[in-house]
Amino acid sequence: MKKFLWIFAIALLGSTVIFTSGCTEDDPGGGGGGGGGVDLAPLLVITNSPVDTVQDQDATVTFTVEVTKGTEVLNSMTITEDGIKVDASRLTIAGIATANNPQLITGTDTEGLTWDITLNVQDAYDTRTYEVSVEDKGGKSDSETFDITVVEPVVTTPLDIEISGVLFNQAGPAGKGAIDLDSGNTTGISSADPVTGTQPEDAELRDMGIDSSIDPAVAENWRGQIAGVNNSIVRKINTPSAENFTFDVVTTKEQIAAEWDAADSLPNTELVGGVMTGVSDPVVAGDMFIVEDQNLRLFLIRVDEVNPVMGSNGDNYVISIKQ
Repeated sequence: MKKFLWIFAIALLGSTVIFTSGCTEDDPGGGGGGGGGVDLAPLLVITNSPVDTVQDQDATVTFTVEVTKGTEVLNSMTITEDGIKVDASRLTIAGIATANNPQLITGTDTEGLTWDITLNVQDAYDTRTYEVSVEDKGGKSDSETFDITVVEPVVTTPLDIEISGVLFNQAGPAGKGAIDLDSGNTTGISSADPVTGTQPEDAELRDMGIDSSIDPAVAENWRGQIAGVNNSIVRKINTPSAENFTFDVVTTKEQIAAEWDAADSLPNTELVGGVMTGVSDPVVAGDMFIVEDQNLRLFLIRVDEVNPVMGSNGDNYVISIKQ
């Protein structure tokens, strides 16, 4: 559009000159009356704009500048950053490092040029405005600007743990009603797992056992609810903060931390072991929870299966764990 307007201005100026010449009366004395034209400024267009966001303070961006001369030949080009001339050591023009800014325009380039310019971006995490300007021998100029934003790279921490485990009904076999999320091994609330020896103090998550008011001969009395243990806090992911969030897409600790901030406290509280404790609603397959242990480590939990066992306290959940 800028180039079109510049061409339109030339055409308009030309028609004005013709009209003026055609309407001027002849000099009765036959002499010529010299008249000056209007000087046109050069036209500068950035045709291959640089990217506007980079994540590296040492990054370079490349753009193409096309300059069409006006009335006078071209003289120099200047590049500024927030109004201050860019150090020439940060510039490469047409593949050649330049020692000057402004850069003198010589040779056939004075009649018009196309230059590829490479710029080392600012050494700061911020946004700066760059201006490329050209000036001709008559002092007329043109310019264009663009912004470059340097953003801090996102630091990510890979997961330490990707395992699965089984958490049993707390009223079932001894040493099975809680789970150590570091290993996926079961343990008890007050006794170790008889097979692995995993201790109760290693657990972060527990089952809430049975509802003793329900006759198991009549209906399922397993509550199917979970809670934290050993000062762990449990939250439920109801509305993920990340778009299209699933358990499977999580590959970093930062993703878990972001969901912890957005997750909801458990909806129920009970006095457990003398401590008021958050307790979940009955769990269903697909539920996702985050557990923060007493050392502030975060574990992402997905419930893969909920398996009631009628007539037995062998009820269990199969869960996947990431930390």
